[in-house]
Amino acid sequence: NEMSQGSTTPEGVICFPDEGSTASESEEVDEATSKVATAMLRHWRQSESFTQAKLVQALAGRLQITAKKYEAGTFSAKAKERFFVIIGQEAFLGGLNLQKDCRLVASSLELAWFKSKAAYTEHQAPAGSIPLHQVRDCSTGAPASRHPNLEDSVRGQTVVVSSLGPSGPHQLEVVCESKQMAEYWSRDLQDLVAMVRH
Repeated sequence: NEMSQGSTTPEGVICFPDEGSTASESEEVDEATSKVATAMLRHWRQSESFTQAKLVQALAGRLQITAKKYEAGTFSAKAKERFFVIIGQEAFLGGLNLQKDCRLVASSLELAWFKSKAAYTEHQAPAGSIPLHQVRDCSTGAPASRHPNLEDSVRGQTVVVSSLGPSGPHQLEVVCESKQMAEYWSRDLQDLVAMVRH
């Protein structure tokens, strides 16, 4: 059979991208990103970049949550649920693979929020985002001075993300499902920001 002789690649063999490839070429967000990242990691498994990439991926994975989002000054019962995720991982991992300056490639990472998880998986544009290198502080507990009538339970579930961008200071308030989740999420975000601003 001439057709079968023309192919030298057996079925089921995974063809990894060339060393110069980056995960930004991937159209899929979840499975494809993971596969491309895994392929890239094969090239620099022994390097410091490998350890860094694994940590970034782990932190970014834990930071994916659905929570209520408030803007400072508009804290009300009408807060809307949003899906929070770290975007820009493809460019970050690709840059590490090409051994670019870590601070330069880290600028691609952003904390973004979408109207829903479905909006994210359907590749819709985020409703908003904050570049991680602009984050200056991340703490739990909504300030009593700004929200005097807020229930203590809700106050403890709130993470305040303070950032400083070209337009000036900004505060994002995220209310998690529990106080424990807020503490974990805040700590993971702090760790990721520390890596970016290192």
